Amino acid sequence: MRLLTFRRFRRNEAGASAIEFALLAVPFLLLILGIFEFGRAFWAREVIQSVANKGARCMGVLHPNCAPGGSYSASATRNYIRNEASAMLVGLQDGDIVLNNEASCSGLPGFSEVRVTYRFNTVVPLLDDVLSGGAPMEATACFPNQS
Repeated sequence: MRLLTFRRFRRNEAGASAIEFALLAVPFLLLILGIFEFGRAFWAREVIQSVANKGARCMGVLHPNCAPGGSYSASATRNYIRNEASAMLVGLQDGDIVLNNEASCSGLPGFSEVRVTYRFNTVVPLLDDVLSGGAPMEATACFPNQS
C-alpha cells in the first residue's frame, strides 16, 4: 500500500506550475527592480547635470535668484540649485554644491562654474549590498560671466 502511494505521489503533477512560478518569480522580480533602479539612477544623473547647468547660467548672467540686488551671492545660488533639484525629487546638501564665479573652463578665464556631487542610494536590498554607501555621481557646468 505504501509503495503504491509513493508511486502515485511521484507521478502527480498537481502544483508543478506553482513550483515553477516560485523558482522564476524571484529572479524576474529582481530583474524588474534592477531596471527600475537603473532608470532612477539615470534620472538622478540627469537632474544633477541639469541643476549644475541652471546654476552656472544663473551665476553667469547674475539672475536675481543668484544675485539679489545685482551682486553675486553664493548662499542664494546654493539655495536656488537645491530648490531646483528638490523640485525634481533629488535632495542636495550645501556640501554637495561647489561654486566658483571666477573659474577658468577649457583654459579660458571669466566663467561661472558649478560642481554638484550626489550619492545615489538604491532601495533594492541586493543592489544596496553591492553599492554600499551609494553610487557616486558628479556633474560640472560652466557658463561665461556677463559683464
